[in-house]
Amino acid sequence: MAESTASRAKTPQQNNKATLPISTSTSTKPALKSSAALRETIANAKAARRAAPKYDGDDVAKPVPAAGSFDVPKTDFKDDHLINPLHKRITSAKSDGKLDISGMRLKVFPQAVLEMDGITDGPAWYESVDLVRVNAADNELEDLGWDCFDESTEAAEKPSPTDVFAALQTLDLHGNHLHTLPSMLPNLEHLTVLNISRNRLKDTNRDILNNVFKIESLRVLDLSDNQFSGPFPPLAGCRVLEDLNLHSNAFTSLPEEISACTALRKLNASNNILSELPLLDLPNLTTLNLSSNQIAIDDLMAAGMAMPKLTALDISRCRTDHLPPLPSKFPQLITLIAFDNRITILDIECVRGLEILDLKGNDLRSLPAELSLLGLKKLLVGGNPMRAPRREILEGSTERLMEWLKGRLPAGVGDNETF
Repeated sequence: MAESTASRAKTPQQNNKATLPISTSTSTKPALKSSAALRETIANAKAARRAAPKYDGDDVAKPVPAAGSFDVPKTDFKDDHLINPLHKRITSAKSDGKLDISGMRLKVFPQAVLEMDGITDGPAWYESVDLVRVNAADNELEDLGWDCFDESTEAAEKPSPTDVFAALQTLDLHGNHLHTLPSMLPNLEHLTVLNISRNRLKDTNRDILNNVFKIESLRVLDLSDNQFSGPFPPLAGCRVLEDLNLHSNAFTSLPEEISACTALRKLNASNNILSELPLLDLPNLTTLNLSSNQIAIDDLMAAGMAMPKLTALDISRCRTDHLPPLPSKFPQLITLIAFDNRITILDIECVRGLEILDLKGNDLRSLPAELSLLGLKKLLVGGNPMRAPRREILEGSTERLMEWLKGRLPAGVGDNETF
C-alpha cells in the first residue's frame, strides 16, 4: 500500500518539474494549500481590475482621447479594436493616395486623417503621395466637422482640410447620416466626383446645393436618396458636369439653366415630383431617366427640346396613356423604357428604330404584327391584359414572341422584309 502511494506521488512530480515542488508524502494537504493559493491569486487579480480607473468620458479631467486620434488608452478594447485598422488604412493611403475608411461605423470624421503627415510609420516622407480618393461611405457620420479648421480660427496651426485634400479627385460619402456639408468644399479645385447619396440632406435654404454647385471641376455628382425638395436650383458653376443623379428626392422642377451643362451625358431625375420639363438643349446627353414623375410625356416633343445624341429614355411610371413618336424627335434613340403606365394602343410609328422596348404593366389589348419587322432585339410586354398570345409566349423570350407575331402577318408580308 505504501509503495502504491509513493508511485502516485511521483507522477505529478515528473509532470511538473519546472513548477511547484510536490511532496512525496502520502498527505494531500500541501496540494490543497496550493489550489487555495491559486484561487486567491485569481480573486486578487479580478479585484484589482475592477478597482482600476475607467474612462467613461463624463469627467473632463479624465484623459479621454479625441475622436479619431491614435492616443487611445490600452485598457479600452473597443477603441483599440477600431484604431488599429484605421491606422493601417491611413498608412496605406500615404503610399497610394487612396483612403478607404468605409463601413467602419464612424460617428465623426477621424482627426487622424487630417494629421496623417505626422504618422511616422509607413513610407518615408519623400515617398508619400497626395490623397486623390477618399471613401468614407457607409458609416454613421452626421457632420464632417471640416469647417472648424478654417484658417481664420485659432486652429490655424493645425492641418487644414483644404491642404490635406488639395489634390482630392473623388469624395464618396454615401450611406451616412449627413445633414450638412462643409462650406469649404469649393476650395477642392481638383474634385471631379462627389457622391453624397443616401444621407439626410434637406437644404431648405439651398445653402448646401448652392455651395456644391460652386465646385467648378465636378464631373460626377450623385445627390440621390436624400430629402431635397422644391425647385432644383441653377447649376451655377458646374459647366463640365457629365453625370447628374437626382433620384429619389422631392424636386418639383428642373431649371432651364441646366442646359448650360453642355457636357452632360447622363441625367437621372427619377422618383421625384416633377410636373413639367424645361426646354432642354443638351447636345451630349445620351441617357435620360424621368421615371416615377408626373410629367406630360408630350413635353418631350416641344420644338425647343434638343437632345440629338439621346440613346436611352426611361418614362416608366409617369401615368401616360400613349406614346408620342419619340424616335422621330430623337433619331439616335434605341432604348425606350415605359413600363407601368396606362398605354392602351401601340402605334408602330412611335417605336420605329428602337432596339429595346419595355412596355410591361400597361393596358395594351393587342400588339401589331408589324412589330416583328422592326428588328427589335428585346421586347417586354408582360403584365398587359391581352388574350393572345398565351402567357408563356407573352412573358417568354423576345425571339418566341417575334415568331408568333410573324405568324399573324398577312400572306406575302414579312419575307426578308424590315421597315
